[in-house]
Amino acid sequence: MSDKKILAVSSSGGHWIQLQRLRFDLLDKHQTSYMGTAIGMQDLVEGKPFFVVQDCNINEPLNTLRCFFQVLSVVRKVRPDFIVSTGAAPGLLTLLAGKLTGAKTIWIDSLANTKKLSVSGKLAGYFVDLWLTQWPELGASGNGKKGPEYKGQLI
Repeated sequence: MSDKKILAVSSSGGHWIQLQRLRFDLLDKHQTSYMGTAIGMQDLVEGKPFFVVQDCNINEPLNTLRCFFQVLSVVRKVRPDFIVSTGAAPGLLTLLAGKLTGAKTIWIDSLANTKKLSVSGKLAGYFVDLWLTQWPELGASGNGKKGPEYKGQLI
């Protein structure tokens, strides 16, 4: 096991399932803690540190503010070297908190976003260290504009 500390975070549902698909090839080879938006999510990472934060979205400013302070607290506690997120808003906020504390950040846009990037994915592109999409058409070379990298289907 590597001495690198990773914080892997996502919202529940498809985002969490996609994050779990990274576990055995990548995340379980390091000291990985997980963060999600529902207690039941911890069942898939039994034995690993797990933190629950408020779910939020752009239409819920108070929940978003509460979530940001929760994720900042977790980031300060875990002190990860890297933060990986598959979305959505809580993952974006965690990546932002990570940047503020010196962690390297990775955004992997959802496999479901076949035609356009998610809102959170677009915002992540402004500050993350590695910005990835799973569709060649959405990658920077696929549309001729600034955008995420396409390195093949990751999940």
